Amino acid sequence: MNASKDQIVRQEIVDNAQVLFQQFGLKKTTMDEIAESCGKAKSTLYHYFKSKEQVFTEVIAKEKNNLRTMIINAVDKESDYVDKIKVYFIVFFTGIESRVNLYRIIKKEMKSNQQFIINLLDALISDEKTFLTDLINSGIKNNRFKKMSNDEVSGFVELLLAALVGIINHFYIRKDNFNTTNLDKALDIIVSGMVV
Repeated sequence: MNASKDQIVRQEIVDNAQVLFQQFGLKKTTMDEIAESCGKAKSTLYHYFKSKEQVFTEVIAKEKNNLRTMIINAVDKESDYVDKIKVYFIVFFTGIESRVNLYRIIKKEMKSNQQFIINLLDALISDEKTFLTDLINSGIKNNRFKKMSNDEVSGFVELLLAALVGIINHFYIRKDNFNTTNLDKALDIIVSGMVV
């Protein structure tokens, strides 16, 4: 399927804006700079996007979709549900690691544009909750994980995501070299309580 001219222009704007956001951050990047980097008139940008925040939201959506595809492909390769959970977290973590500049922009913008960033993160976390809930429920259905009520699964998913966010924050705040072997060991401990 060929992309329409509008889709191509939107994607060009998003791709160019992503480079600027990663270089200068959301606050310091202007619509004028985005237009210039695309070789487009500023009015063309406003035809497709109402604000630079809307462009940034599109950048995050693109990266979220790329990360989602990576996760699904990796998880689908695993047959054991324990391995599926572990691979999910390792791929999520390494995916965030490869998008470190966007992650740092989000962290930095949290102070000046808190509600906008909270809305972006809520959408991301909501998708992750759904994915993990489905994964755990499949593991329960296939007798790999202990029986849990919907509330217990929901609570466990919240805990898993809180642990992942904490690990990511710890890693990026300290700027340490965190390796996936340590994450794998931590996941062994966390997930072992679910196994039948």
